[in-house]
Amino acid sequence: MPLLAFDGECLLCHSFIRVLLRLDRKEIFQLTSIDSDYFKERIKKQPVDVTIDSVILFSDTSVYYESTAIIETLRQLPFIGRLAPLGYLIPKGIRDKLYRLIAKHRKKKTLPLVCPLVPLEWRHRIK
Repeated sequence: MPLLAFDGECLLCHSFIRVLLRLDRKEIFQLTSIDSDYFKERIKKQPVDVTIDSVILFSDTSVYYESTAIIETLRQLPFIGRLAPLGYLIPKGIRDKLYRLIAKHRKKKTLPLVCPLVPLEWRHRIK
């Protein structure tokens, strides 16, 4: 089962996760915060570059960062999964530069930090 790690202090990330949970009706993904103990244990088994300010997607065989993590996540969802590979038409350097620009400013442009409530029916998917 793919694991998507995200910044637990970012409301933009939480918004993406809530949309993902709504679209992922087959429960393909497990989710965890990059600050969680679960994530810290996971990276002992499958090391990752934690210096990158990014969502991180762990698949069975690979680890994806930045724009590629987003595209690969969306690829596995119904309907939007058919369109997601179009993201690969944009060169990786440009995609990741745009991703980093958004990541750099995301905490400045969001509301003050609050703990978003996850509906009960989704809580079993968050580690």
